[in-house]
Amino acid sequence: MRRAVQLADLGKYTASPNPKVGCVVVSGDRILGEGWHHRAGEAHAEVRALNSVCETHLLSESVLYCTLEPCSHWGRTPPCADRIVESGIQKVVIGTLDPDPRVAGRGVERLRAAGITVEIGVLAEACRAVNLDFLSALEYGRPRIVLKWAQSADGYLDPPRLPGQMGSLAISGALARRWVHRCRSECDALLVGRQTVVTDDPELTVRHWTGRHPIRLTIDPEGRLKEGKLFGPEAESHRFHRADRTPVVSLPGDVPFSGDALDAVLQWAVSQSIRSIFVEGGRNTLQRFIDRGLWDEARIISAPLWLNGGLSAPRITGREIEAFDLAPDRVKILRPL
Repeated sequence: MRRAVQLADLGKYTASPNPKVGCVVVSGDRILGEGWHHRAGEAHAEVRALNSVCETHLLSESVLYCTLEPCSHWGRTPPCADRIVESGIQKVVIGTLDPDPRVAGRGVERLRAAGITVEIGVLAEACRAVNLDFLSALEYGRPRIVLKWAQSADGYLDPPRLPGQMGSLAISGALARRWVHRCRSECDALLVGRQTVVTDDPELTVRHWTGRHPIRLTIDPEGRLKEGKLFGPEAESHRFHRADRTPVVSLPGDVPFSGDALDAVLQWAVSQSIRSIFVEGGRNTLQRFIDRGLWDEARIISAPLWLNGGLSAPRITGREIEAFDLAPDRVKILRPL
């Protein structure tokens, strides 16, 4: 199952909005086949693993390990449970059940009805961890929300600026910035507030890493933004503005909304099958997510410099699950209490 988890993680850049799934077929102490889900519309991990087996005569005495419950419904591809039954496999070990209402135990029922022994819950925590984006969308009805910011040793996001002083002023080092681009590549969408666009004019791409450029989102309630690198051709972009406001300039991907801006963004994201949003600022936007409890993880980069004033970092309380160095910076990862 550890190998299946490794395989599932290979889909972190391409599998969304589908779950990341890994599968291994074992006979005795030998791996006969393995597979992982690449992208929506293509073969699922179980089918890839079974198709990779050359010694098919050994399948009847083999065990199939899968990180997520095999599907039991027709979608873009046939049910994986049926393919497993047809293979002659007699035992299936599953990491976690699939909360998708179209599956939700039906895959297990299909296997057991065919006389296959099914074991559930092996390395369940690791299997959940590799699929947090997918599970959040189904269990909480919203994308997984990851907050990120870089702050000075004395707790500031940005130094004092002169009137009209614009442009990004880096706090973290080159290694940390590269890591941030890796984080971006693993999410479906990036979000910043209007003031960040005005002050920093960010591109919000993964130019310092390999992988796809996520969808770029910004909240501009009054529709004041006129331009910015955010709206360049490198990736899809959307600007959220109030439906009762006429933007100064109409921008590609404009999304009018009523009510609360955060709710509007999340509802729209669900409608677009966006499984994860990486929120990068600014301070007010980050704090709004924190105050409403709309976050699943916070990634905080602390740099070894003192700014002695400026824009203070958000206030957050959580449990630290990991900390590591990206010299000269320190990264701390929190999750809600």
